Amino acid sequence: MKKNNIHKYMKYFIVTLFCYFLVDKGIQAQKVYVDENPSYIAKHKEQKIEKIVYTPQSTIFFCRYSIPPTKYKSIVMFYGSKSKKACLMVDSTFQDRLPLIRFRNLKKNGVLVQKELKHLTYIDPSKIDTIEMTYELHFGKILPDIKSIYLTSIDKYKTNNEYFDFFVQIKKKEDLIPLQRR
Repeated sequence: MKKNNIHKYMKYFIVTLFCYFLVDKGIQAQKVYVDENPSYIAKHKEQKIEKIVYTPQSTIFFCRYSIPPTKYKSIVMFYGSKSKKACLMVDSTFQDRLPLIRFRNLKKNGVLVQKELKHLTYIDPSKIDTIEMTYELHFGKILPDIKSIYLTSIDKYKTNNEYFDFFVQIKKKEDLIPLQRR
C-alpha cells in the first residue's frame, strides 16, 4: 500500500513539475524586451530613436523629430501606414522588407495630434520655436538572425542611393531589458 502511495505522489509531482516548466517556457516566449539606448545612425541630426520595443509579434520604434525654427515657408510631412510613401524597414542585406503596420501617437510638443496616422499629415514649422514631434512606428517582428536594419521611405528605397533615414544596430536579446508587465 505504501509503495502505491509513493508512486501516486511521484506521478502528481512529475505532472506538476512538467506543467510548471511548460507554463514557464510559454511565459518566457511571450516576454517583451526594450532597448532604451539604441545604437543607430540618423540621416538628420534632428531625428532620433528614443527606444525600441520588441514584442513576440512586432518591433516598435519610439521616435523624436525636433523641427528647428525656420524663416522659410516649408512643411514637414508624416506618412501614415496606408500611404504609398510610408516608412519601410529593410534588413542590411536588402533581402527582407517589412512595411509599416502602424504609425501611432503622433504628438506635437507633448499634445496628441493623431492617435493613428493612416495617410498623410503636414506640420508647419515655427518661425520662433523648435517643435518636438514624437511618434511610434510599428513593424512586424525582426527575425533573430538580423543584426542591422534601415528605416527608410519606400520612394527613397526605390529611387536613389539615400537608403536610410536611420541605420539601426539590432542588439541580441541577452543585451536587452525585459519589460515588466504591470
